Amino acid sequence: MWKSFPAAEDARFDYFLTDPIDERSAWLQRNFLPDGKLCLLGRTLDFWNGATESGWQPPLFSISGFRFNGRDGSRAVAAGGRL
Repeated sequence: MWKSFPAAEDARFDYFLTDPIDERSAWLQRNFLPDGKLCLLGRTLDFWNGATESGWQPPLFSISGFRFNGRDGSRAVAAGGRL
């Protein structure tokens, strides 16, 4: 994550988000929802009120019990008030 928009192609990121359940899970997919919340798809579907301030901040809430597997091409999309 960058705390501000990167101004150079090789700009170093400020921190890296990891999956709250499995920090070794590498293929996390994310989206910012229209209300500014951040959702992250990994082993669970996790939500934050917005961009986090550091590499690890517990999610506001998580949805588990489904077979979430963020893989290449997986996306979380919001439309019509639904995710």
